[in-house]
Amino acid sequence: VSMLQQWIDLASSSNTYNNVDVVASARIKKGEPGLLTDPQKHITSVLKDLGQMPEPLPDSTSRHLHEFCFWGAALINPLPPLGVSLEVRGRMLEATSIEERLVLLEKTVSRSIQNLDGTRPL
Repeated sequence: VSMLQQWIDLASSSNTYNNVDVVASARIKKGEPGLLTDPQKHITSVLKDLGQMPEPLPDSTSRHLHEFCFWGAALINPLPPLGVSLEVRGRMLEATSIEERLVLLEKTVSRSIQNLDGTRPL
């Protein structure tokens, strides 16, 4: 959950996109700061559309954990896209276990955070 909050904080901050090393398909022009959209408004709209994040508690049901994984995948791969994360929605649907989905979400969010903080562009 804290990784998703870190992702939200980075993805919604216009300061993130001042770093030209951050890959984002929604850039005004490749290699230059700025986006075609206001990232704060974009992420706020995505969060509104998704509704409240399912909390992955230790005693959560399998269904609740699946909902959390799909919620997280929809968050980092919104439509319209920002293009700051690797595409994960198809792989999330193809995963056959909750463990596979949780690992996939964690790896993809972590990789996107590395892009958003400029340490490892996509």
